[in-house]
Formats: sequence, structure tokens, C-alpha cells
Amino acid sequence: MPFGSRIVVNDIRANVDSMEIVPHPIYNIEQNWFSVKALQDIWHLDSARWPDVVDYADLQLQAQPHESITLVQIPSRRGGETLVFKSLVQDVKYMYHELKMLLTLKRHPNIIGAPLYVVTKKCRFGGKIGICGFILPFYPLGSLGKTLEESSREALSTPSMLRDRFRWARQIAQALLHIKDSPLGFYPDLKPDNVLLSPGTEGLDATLIDLEQRGGWYSWSPPEVRYIEYLEYIAARVECPPVRVKSLALLKSFIPGWKLPTQADRYRECTQGFSAAWLALEGKEREAAQVFMLGKLLWCIFEGTSSVNCGIGFDMFREQEASPPFPKFRDTPAKLRACIRACTAGAPEWDEQFRTIARRGTKYYAVERLSEPGELEGASPKETQEAAKRWWQEEVRSAKRFVEQKIRTRNSKDSKGPSEILARTEEQARQRPSLRIVLEQIEDAEIWLVNEV
Repeated sequence: MPFGSRIVVNDIRANVDSMEIVPHPIYNIEQNWFSVKALQDIWHLDSARWPDVVDYADLQLQAQPHESITLVQIPSRRGGETLVFKSLVQDVKYMYHELKMLLTLKRHPNIIGAPLYVVTKKCRFGGKIGICGFILPFYPLGSLGKTLEESSREALSTPSMLRDRFRWARQIAQALLHIKDSPLGFYPDLKPDNVLLSPGTEGLDATLIDLEQRGGWYSWSPPEVRYIEYLEYIAARVECPPVRVKSLALLKSFIPGWKLPTQADRYRECTQGFSAAWLALEGKEREAAQVFMLGKLLWCIFEGTSSVNCGIGFDMFREQEASPPFPKFRDTPAKLRACIRACTAGAPEWDEQFRTIARRGTKYYAVERLSEPGELEGASPKETQEAAKRWWQEEVRSAKRFVEQKIRTRNSKDSKGPSEILARTEEQARQRPSLRIVLEQIEDAEIWLVNEV
């Protein structure tokens, strides 16, 4: 079948022979591929920048840790070395955008470098040889998130590990500054899983990966970004036509030329990705949004957790529970607490507005249920659903008011001034320090730590 096809399991049974398993071919992935020559003609890059090409058939599967990440070997090229094959089975335009960024971004020691190889495959229909992915080095130590999850609180508090944590914070801030001053401009998916660790001369070094620029998880994004992304999600996926139409109209009024993205969208050359929410921001606004995400990452690094647990969505099932939850401090050095608070200005948790559900064991419950004597007696799934619904209703209301007032303020010179939510959101974004100031504060705290330890 074509690349990206699916195997659909219609029912799960004890006897595999009685299960209905149906191969489901997907054709548009291969149709949307570009050949090496086609991308070279679009990008006009010096041929010396292009890595060698390997055929998909030469890859030997080792493991599949993620939908878009495959561990492989290429015996004909690299012997038994384990490598990473990155590809996408939907939204191929993000893969091509990342490939261009990797080939053009000026080298930085804390950002993933250019691919080792480009991988091509002959299409099953038409015979076109298209780029289906690329090869990157494998980092056996894994991600920062994995290290934070697996390290005990005592281990993270040792002098050597504390130095490592300051080094990671400094290196990540330096990488973000490098991106800010490059054509890439911004990095919208900052989280511990997108930072890989590797041995360095002074200890473990941090490397930023994933330059797709498609956006990040809601729980990591500042309100001025996630409000737009909420409306995009509703316009694209909510199965209620009147609700979708309203969100679609708001988005088209706010972002001229906005259109509903589809899986069939072909790649087109762009400078800074396809995230409408981030592209709608001005330069200083984008930096402030970056600083918000960096503040949350700093909190994770120094509190020894891989998650912030702020939102209600699919990501809460992929992250461990943070204890204490963001933004409470327990282990963060005093010198950095004010910095993190300033970076995350606009996070509702500073106003004691926390999500309405929490996890106990493997299940989620309404927060008010967990505060009662006897706690879980009589708890029901419907109760949890209603609590989550209340949270989302308020989030979506805030998003609509924010965008509506943005539109009125932009279109009317006689506006009486922004609404409370718009004024508050914009003021909180202005309160955040610059990336340069955050880096200086990290360095100052690091020097203080070295003198103390």
C-alpha cells in the first residue's frame, strides 16, 4: 500500500483470528510529496547544503517510539549505528518546512543540526520519487522530560545536577535567542520532550529539536496564542455547524486570508511556518509569547518535573502529574522565582484559576470532589465531564471575547478602549521580560550558585 496507509482494527477480541482487521490505503501523502529537484528549484539552495540521498528501502527498522520518529539503521552507509528517521503521515508541509529550516539555519551548538541524509521513496502510483523524510542523529540519553521524570528529587538537588539544570536553562535560552535573530524568528513548541540531552565537556548539554513551527500544546502556550488556536480547533473539528460557522467568521475577520487547513494542503514555501496564531503576532509579541513558554520550562527544570498540568486536553494523558502543580515553588532557587513569575505573566494560575479536574491514580475527578471527606465515594464519570465542560466553556468564552475585541479595536478608531480581557492579556504580555534579560537572570543566578556551592 502507499506510504502512510493505515491498518484499522474494528474490534478487540481475545482471539486475534476473530478480529476484523482492514488495510486502509491512504493516497494523498505520496501525492503531496516533492522530489529533491522540485524542492531545490523552490528553495534555490546551494547544492553543497543538501545532504546525500538514501532510498527508503535501505532503512532497517529498529523501533518506533513515536508516530513521526523511527529508529533505524542504514547498513550500506553507517553500519550498525542507530539513527533517527523523521517522517510525517499527515500534514507533510510541516516536514518540508522543518527540512528547509534545518538546511538553512545557521549552526548553533544547542539546536539540532542539518540532516545526515534525505530519504526518498518511489510512489506506488505514478512512479514519482518523493522525499518521505530525513535522517538525524540518535541521542541515546533521550529527552530532558525523560531525565526529569526518572530522576528523584534528591538526585536533582545534588550540586552536580543543579549545575546541569542551570546549564540546560542557559543553553535553551541561548538557542531561543539564536532562533529569534534568525529568519526562523520564533520557536512555538517549547517543552521538555523537545529538548534532547547529550554528554558535553562540563556535563550534559541540551539540544533543541523539532523545528516544524506548527504550534505547541495549549497548556504551554500563552493566552494570546491559545485563544486563536481554540477557535481554529472549533472551526476545523467541532461537529456542530452553527458553532463552527461562528468561529470561522471570527477567524476570517481577525486574520485576513485565513482558511480552513486540510490534510490535502500541499507544501508552499514560507519563511516562518504555517501557525496562524503565531504569525498573527508582531515581533515583540512573539518574543513575549516565547518568554512565557520558557518560563514554564524553567519551572519544570528547577522543580524537577516534565509537565505543567495546566490544561484539559489530550496532553494531560501524556504527562506525569506535577507535585506541587504549576506555579507553586518548592525547589526552584530563590534567585529565579521572580524571573519565572514575570515570564509566565498571564498564566491564570497566578490568579488561583486552576483546572477543574485532577488525577488520582489513573482516573480524573472533579476538583471539588477531591476536597470533600470520603473523596471518591459516589464519584461518577459524568461529574468529571461536567467539571471539564465548565472549564472549557470559560476558556472558549474568553477566547471569543479576546478576538472580538481585537477586531473591534483594529477596525474602529472610535473604540472606547479594549475590553477587560483584551487589556489584561496585552498588559500581561508586555510585563514579560525579553529573552536577553531572562538569559542574564539565569546567568546571574548560576554565578551566585557557583559561589554558594
